[in-house]
Amino acid sequence: MLRLHFLNALTWSSIHYVGLGFLLKAQSQNRFLVHHFMKHYHYSSNDGGGAIAEAFTKWDLIYNLSMCMTY
Repeated sequence: MLRLHFLNALTWSSIHYVGLGFLLKAQSQNRFLVHHFMKHYHYSSNDGGGAIAEAFTKWDLIYNLSMCMTY
């Protein structure tokens, strides 16, 4: 049982520090999250504000989930 808890903590720590780090790097270099939402979801033409707001909302959700699971 201790092994399972250790693996769970290791997995979530890796997701939090490494996975989210790569995601932030991709977002800062080429706006990965915003482009993802613009490509895969419908927004009215020239309405990048909706995609930006939704990308931030999803980022906040992922970050808070990983933070809760890490601590």
